[in-house]
Amino acid sequence: MTADTRLSDLQLDVMQVLWNLGSATSAEVCEALAEQRSLALTTVATLLKRLEDRGLVSHETQGRSFIYRAEVEQKDVQRDLVGGLIKQMFLGDPAALVNHLLGDQPIDDEDRERILKLLEKNRNGESS
Repeated sequence: MTADTRLSDLQLDVMQVLWNLGSATSAEVCEALAEQRSLALTTVATLLKRLEDRGLVSHETQGRSFIYRAEVEQKDVQRDLVGGLIKQMFLGDPAALVNHLLGDQPIDDEDRERILKLLEKNRNGESS
């Protein structure tokens, strides 16, 4: 059974810190979030505990500190979030999402080449 990876914006921010740092105490997560969010240490500790209860985060004890790490990969959460977006906003049509993205902003030649390579990999059954 896989963990439920639906995350609020705040939970996603906490997970992003853990993905970036590899592991961190609740104080380190709080400090990393300080520029974008002013959160109490107790709030961060509660968020980490709830993420752990869902199997998304685990901890080990070092002295009196809990060291947290992500138990799900960022790419898996991204896949689930984008899959939900496609299902809810684009009626399950991934081409509609791509059309929206392409129509929304200009894409330079380098990005266009990267996209074409990804489409070719997909056609050949390769994962990115």
